[in-house]
Amino acid sequence: EEAYEHTYLLPKPDEELPACRPLKTTPIHDLLEARGAVFGAVYGWERPNWFAPEGVEAKDICSFGHANYFEPVGEECRGIERSVGIADISHAAKFLISGPGVVAMLEQLLCTRTPTASSVVVAYALTAKGRVRSEFTIMREAENRFWLICAAESERYNLDLLLKNLPADGSVQIDNCTSSTAALSLRGPNARDLLTRIIQDDLSDAQFPVASLRHMTVKLAPAQVVRSATSEWQIYTPSEYLRHIFLALEAEAKDIEIVFYGARAANSLRLDAGQPAWGSELIRCFNALESGLQDLIDFDRPDFVGREALLAQQESGLNLKLISLEVSGNADIDARGSEPIRVKNGAIIGRTTSGGFAHLSNRSIAMGYIQTAITDEALEILLMGNWYKARRTNHG
Repeated sequence: EEAYEHTYLLPKPDEELPACRPLKTTPIHDLLEARGAVFGAVYGWERPNWFAPEGVEAKDICSFGHANYFEPVGEECRGIERSVGIADISHAAKFLISGPGVVAMLEQLLCTRTPTASSVVVAYALTAKGRVRSEFTIMREAENRFWLICAAESERYNLDLLLKNLPADGSVQIDNCTSSTAALSLRGPNARDLLTRIIQDDLSDAQFPVASLRHMTVKLAPAQVVRSATSEWQIYTPSEYLRHIFLALEAEAKDIEIVFYGARAANSLRLDAGQPAWGSELIRCFNALESGLQDLIDFDRPDFVGREALLAQQESGLNLKLISLEVSGNADIDARGSEPIRVKNGAIIGRTTSGGFAHLSNRSIAMGYIQTAITDEALEILLMGNWYKARRTNHG
């Protein structure tokens, strides 16, 4: 019925369709809805896309230009920058991998280094051609016990990868904990202060360095607390405790401004930071060197999937490179991905992979791949039938 109803309608960017929803919800879905959450669907999960402030209807009004959520999303970004933002990230896929053969399995499967005990790394699995297949955040809970966290929409895709690479001797066990484990993200300068109030433990740099995890009691709930490389704090807990932790954070924030934020604010912050994303920049169309992952690849390991292809690519040179561009003159439209990039008034030399408005730096950003031979800074991007000036950012 939904497909028939929309047959002759022009779909707009960010449009969310209502059929079969809500399907999968987290334990704080109703609390977020009461605080203005406007949800989108990601792999069946209801995920907040943005939060409508008081007096604004909690509803998407999509547009090819800046939509009704443009300003609220901007305020979420600015709120995170000045205080603390909280997001429900329970929809992320979560796999617990354990057993005596787990280290050998991961070192063969992944091109990046294996984390040491109680540490966290971002890791990538490649294809045989050295192209980016999968992205994981890997948390090493114990010597032979790892958590692999990845995008919600990659749950089945990555579970398939892991199952196909299980050792035949039964030395590795995989548990899909996506639904049984929930998570919150805290970002901003006041995140550590707020978290300390409900943990009653030492979260100093000395005791809790960047890219590490700790088992802690959060108020009354058991949890794993993670401090990411971007100074984001994450709390992973059995799903039945999520509501308790969320309400405890609110109760302790009497003198701290809390901003609830959604996926669109997170994407804006990503563009501001020039971070490539799995599913747009990091995909099977491009190899890991073209994607700028050189510093993460552990070439000292002799047998990870894709190693020979990357070494051959190093020898022959790269054809493409990932860049970040600031677009100007484009008023209220932004790049979305797959737009052509050309030298000024000249040949097309690449395409965008994603884009949007970076609210903290107040500029329109596009990410994409161009030919490595191009050194001309005077580039242009085609948006809605018109060419707009684009220059490389300090991330490109």
